[in-house]
Amino acid sequence: MTPQEILYRGIRMVLSPPGDAPFRLDAQVFEEDTYLVLSAKTELREPEEHPLKIWTAVHEAEPKAPGTIHVTAGSPLRFLAIVHDLEQSPTWTEDWVSSALDQVFLEAESRKLRGLALPPLGTLHGTLRPQRFTGLLRQALDRAELYHLERLWILAPPGDIPFVDA
Repeated sequence: MTPQEILYRGIRMVLSPPGDAPFRLDAQVFEEDTYLVLSAKTELREPEEHPLKIWTAVHEAEPKAPGTIHVTAGSPLRFLAIVHDLEQSPTWTEDWVSSALDQVFLEAESRKLRGLALPPLGTLHGTLRPQRFTGLLRQALDRAELYHLERLWILAPPGDIPFVDA
């Protein structure tokens, strides 16, 4: 499937499915919940720490605030967008998605990132319509003051996210 490319506010946006990145990534965004469960690795492996230490950490864990992001190290960096609270129904809100998008762009600018991968937040583990995500994304881009971001990879097949040239 051929990626779809558009230019929006000077940012080259590429819509293509997850796989090989179409350009160098400085950070990748993941759809996440308040306890960081959704992006956790699912493979079974022997724990590296004593089970009592793991249990204590789980018991003392504090939830992250919805609408924020949590950045973890790596190359590329991992931006965990907190858009779900698994104790609520529905687990997400448009306000949380919108706020997380704002936070992603603020963090990207503060770190002077040039390439960013972004899934359509709220659509993977939630029921946000792709068309509505597009609107929230455009609004966040219009609010953001971006001087460094040059490339944005939307992790979705062309046609799934109706991003029309503006």
